[in-house]
Amino acid sequence: MYTEIIRKTDNTTIQKGDFFYLHNQYGTFLRKISWLGENKFEWKYGFSNVESLTLNSNKKSKVKFELIEK
Repeated sequence: MYTEIIRKTDNTTIQKGDFFYLHNQYGTFLRKISWLGENKFEWKYGFSNVESLTLNSNKKSKVKFELIEK
């Protein structure tokens, strides 16, 4: 378990406790990263790959990341 990792593809720092928007077929939800591994991260009731996080397109937002599920 890590508290901070640096994604190698774009040198983005991802920390435990960072917030992200989860977009899926049910809507958009604000989630918090609760566990951070080298390649995966978890939030309450879900997990995903670190590479699937994208930077938030809204630069005025305090939320740094977005995750789009299909």
